[in-house]
Amino acid sequence: MSQTTTKLEKYMRRVEIRKLWKGENSDISLPEMLSLSLRFMAHGMESHDYRFLNTALKLNDRLREEYSGTNQLREIEELEHHCIETLQKRLGIV
Repeated sequence: MSQTTTKLEKYMRRVEIRKLWKGENSDISLPEMLSLSLRFMAHGMESHDYRFLNTALKLNDRLREEYSGTNQLREIEELEHHCIETLQKRLGIV
C-alpha cells in the first residue's frame, strides 16, 4: 500500500467514524470536505476500492446542502456522475 493510499485510508476512517458529512459532527471546513470528496472519488475509481467512492457520496450530500448552485457543486456533480457511469459500465449494469 502506498503512502498516499495509507493517508487517504486514514482520512476515510476519520470521516466515517465521526460521520463528518452530518452538520453537527463536522470538524473540518467545507473546502476541506470538498477537497476530500474529490480525492476520494478519484482514488476510488483509480484503485477500484469503492469504499472511497461511497464515502465521497456521503460527503457530497452534505456539500449539496452547503454549495447549492455554485461552481464547486457543479464540479462535484460532474465527477460524481462520471464515477457512477464508469462504475455501472465496469459492473455491466449499463
